[in-house]
This record gives sequence, structure tokens and C-alpha cells, in this order.
Amino acid sequence: MLATVHLLTGAMFGATLPNNAIIVIAAIFSHYILDALPHIDPDTFTDQENAYASYNWKQLSVVIIDGLSVITFGIALFRYQHLWFPILLGGVAAQLPDLLIPLEKYKWYEPLARFHTMIHWDKRLAKKWPWFIAGFVSQIAISVISLFVIFHQ
Repeated sequence: MLATVHLLTGAMFGATLPNNAIIVIAAIFSHYILDALPHIDPDTFTDQENAYASYNWKQLSVVIIDGLSVITFGIALFRYQHLWFPILLGGVAAQLPDLLIPLEKYKWYEPLARFHTMIHWDKRLAKKWPWFIAGFVSQIAISVISLFVIFHQ
């Protein structure tokens, strides 16, 4: 799932839930739910499995657009100054499982890494035409719903 979708979902929880602990739990949990849904990400456009070392132009485009979207929405969401902390907290917490990927090399983190891999959408299916469309549409729909909820607070 793209970082933008995780950010917007976490921000939605930050804007709507009453307690910081509940925001963090819901946002982290949402990460795993979203990753289980059909989606596209830079791996969708790779020619071989785990080709992180050298991204092709499609993958780089996705990463750049996603990064710019995260920055843009982060700035736009700051307009909710009375909710800036819960929104930031939700946005960061929703990204946490991906931010912790570097810890996968440590034995104590292995169970969480295995769980994340087990629940994650199978990227091989994402390369097939219907799943590519489903993955693209699911991310747009989730983002639109999250933005609708945030902006109608």
C-alpha cells in the first residue's frame, strides 16, 4: 500500500478518535488491514521479486509521487491546527510497520516481520490486469473516504 494511503487513514483516525492510545492502536492495526487488500506499490512494477537494489523508472515515479503526496497532504492537514497532534500521531502510527522494516534483520523482531509478510497482499497477483485495477481503485477509494471524513470534522 502506498505511504499516502496509510498516512490518510491514520490521519482520519487522529481526526476522529478521542484518545491518543486508541489512535495509535487503530492506526497500526489499519496498516495491516490495508496491506492485506489488493494494492499497488513500487514492487508492482518490478521485473523480478525483491529487486529493491535498482528501481526502474516506473518504480521511481511511484516513489516520488507517493513522497510528494505525503508531503502535500501533511501540509494540507496542518490546517486543522486544533487536531494537528492527533492527526500527526495517527499518520505516523499508520506508517510504523513500514518504518520498522530495517529491524527485520534482528531476531527479536522476526515474528512481527513474518506476520507483516504473511498478511501482505501477494505482489505476484498485483501484476495481473484485474488485480492491478483493483489495487489502484482500492487505494483511491480509501484515500477519498479518509479525506472526506477528515474534512467533514
